[in-house]
Order: sequence, then structure tokens, then C-alpha cells
Amino acid sequence: MQVREWAIYRVRIRPDLLQKIKDDAASGYRSVTSELTMILEKYFAQQEQAKKTEEAKPGSTPSPVSQQ
Repeated sequence: MQVREWAIYRVRIRPDLLQKIKDDAASGYRSVTSELTMILEKYFAQQEQAKKTEEAKPGSTPSPVSQQ
């Protein structure tokens, strides 16, 4: 997907949290957008992994999948 196909979404964020994101982005030579994308991708990957781990436990029942 090309960058120009990305959605534009404005968000309000606490100044202290934005500064942390800017600092992390700068230390990794990334833009704030790239940093936020990376953070969100990691978060959702962890959520998916946790879901798979929970479903793999013996005796667990699969959680219902929501339709979006």
C-alpha cells in the first residue's frame, strides 16, 4: 500500500505522551507517523498472539469474533 493511500486521522494526545513518541521516533530515525504505526502494529500483533494463546489452552472456549 502506498503512503498516499493511507487514511488521514487527527487525534488529540497529551503533550507529555506526544513528546515521548517524538523522542522515540527521533532515536529510531523515524517520523512520528512511522513511530505511531509501529506502536499500533506491535500492539495489535500482541493482542492477536494473546488471543491465540488463550484459545490454545486446554479446556478454553474460543471467544466470539466480532463483525466489523
